[in-house]
Amino acid sequence: CCSMQFMFDDHWLVLCMICAQDCLSASGSVLVHCSEGKSRSVTLVLSYLMRAQKWPLQKAYDHVK
Repeated sequence: CCSMQFMFDDHWLVLCMICAQDCLSASGSVLVHCSEGKSRSVTLVLSYLMRAQKWPLQKAYDHVK
């Protein structure tokens, strides 16, 4: 749906969340990965779930785990 490579600036989280929401709204799916093999992709997914679903951290973590 959306293929973007983000640098870690002030807007990366918002841009990633908009891209993910656009894909999901179009009945698509979203693959989130970090090219460096670090935990940034998990952080993004947790942030998305907490904001979009209004979930507390523990619920988002349990869902991703």
